[in-house]
Amino acid sequence: MLIKYRDWETTDAFNRTPQEEKSLVAAQREASVASRNLATAEKKIRAAIQRGTASSLRIKKTGEYDNRSALGKKLNKEIRRNRALELRYQNDFIRAEQTADQLLSVPYQRAVPWMHGEACRLASRIAIIGVTCHVVLSAVFSIGSGSILFSWITVGFWGFAFSLLNGFYRKQLATSLGF
Repeated sequence: MLIKYRDWETTDAFNRTPQEEKSLVAAQREASVASRNLATAEKKIRAAIQRGTASSLRIKKTGEYDNRSALGKKLNKEIRRNRALELRYQNDFIRAEQTADQLLSVPYQRAVPWMHGEACRLASRIAIIGVTCHVVLSAVFSIGSGSILFSWITVGFWGFAFSLLNGFYRKQLATSLGF
């Protein structure tokens, strides 16, 4: 029980709530819709450019078709409109993906403070027991009694041991939780 982890396997404390699950599904659906709309807008732009190239319309230095023909005007208007839609769909897709990524990382964000606290608890228990044993053995065998340097070395050693144990338990808990 001294170095055993607390019972984390039976709790749903780190999982997403039902409301967060609904939001995640909605964000993933929005990303999927925006991706399809983006592909459609890109396809319309390519098709308009191919129609202009196929009908051998003149292209200005700005990349637009010559406005002297009705087809050139129509294609310019269609391309501008679809490029604006493409930009809007890209922004919608990015926003939905960011929301989904945030919701996917919720269990990890909830588990990190617990992992840090649990690792500190376990490491401090071992360090306190180690310091206590060290002091008792030093008193019994009169090792370094009265030496300030020995006291500082002891404190430094157990402080270093605490930090190593703390890091070890953090990694151990993270791997056991799957993060």
